[in-house]
Amino acid sequence: MSSRSHATVAFIDIAEAPSKALVDRVAKAAARAPLYLKADLSDIDALRTAVASAASAHGPITVLINNAA
Repeated sequence: MSSRSHATVAFIDIAEAPSKALVDRVAKAAARAPLYLKADLSDIDALRTAVASAASAHGPITVLINNAA
């Protein structure tokens, strides 16, 4: 049995360069590459647009992990 998850993952971040590097790193180890969406979380309209894009790409969002530092 494979230890890889078949989850579809999207994340939203304002920082583009480190996030794209993370996508590349995770893509090598995971069954699917995560979807990176650039948005400023303090901009509610941008956040709503990013969440809608994630749902459009992957279907309904069933798990949310808020990891803002």
